[in-house]
Amino acid sequence: MMKESFSPKDLCNITGVSLRTLHYYHEKGLLLPYQIGENGYRYYSVKDIAKLQYILFLRELDLPLKKIEAYFDADSHFRNKVLQDNFQHVVNKRNRLNHIIELLEHHFKQEENEDIEVTTMQNFDLNQQYDQEAVLKYGDTKYYHSYKKEQERRTELEKEHHFEQVNKQLITFFDQMNELHKGDVATREASIKIKQLEDILQSQVPNCDYQFLQYIAQTYTQDERFALNINKHCKDGLNVYISNAIEEYVNA
Repeated sequence: MMKESFSPKDLCNITGVSLRTLHYYHEKGLLLPYQIGENGYRYYSVKDIAKLQYILFLRELDLPLKKIEAYFDADSHFRNKVLQDNFQHVVNKRNRLNHIIELLEHHFKQEENEDIEVTTMQNFDLNQQYDQEAVLKYGDTKYYHSYKKEQERRTELEKEHHFEQVNKQLITFFDQMNELHKGDVATREASIKIKQLEDILQSQVPNCDYQFLQYIAQTYTQDERFALNINKHCKDGLNVYISNAIEEYVNA
């Protein structure tokens, strides 16, 4: 006889979710057992298993629980629209993973026993982590509010395109500053190039001014993640060189 009733543990074994997650979905009304015994035991049906698997699929699309709840209450037109709206997100997620795979393959081919630098993973979730860190550090400043306002007016696709564009511009800027640094050009003379950096930053933070540039100068010297990224494959101390050039530019 086919089994028709399943315990929470059965669902966990079948789908790989934890009991805590199952309890949470129950509390939120997203997945209710078809029966609760007098002893408080919960029992799920085959239909509930199918729904849980569907929930897990939607979670893979990074849909929030409220949207998943609305998904199950809606008609097929709404459901397809949700999937269409998240299709590009899935593609971007795949591209991020492909990028990480490429970085790892490149890293494994290197003969040097160096640690991999996650700061080079442009599309890794560090961007989100840096944003959360920025909220804690600069959330109350006018610069962060300006940055967020600028981000809010862009679609996700526009944000990604803009990030790639800014990244290319910064790489070009760092390369140019590295050539000046290798040529022992004084920071006072090199400071003329900081206008280029200022323009790049203003595309992200429209109210970027001299005070913000000084924040950047401090970040380049005090945050080892930025220092490592800037100095990689460049003359040692490029981060300090750029920081000093910024100070020359601001105080000129």
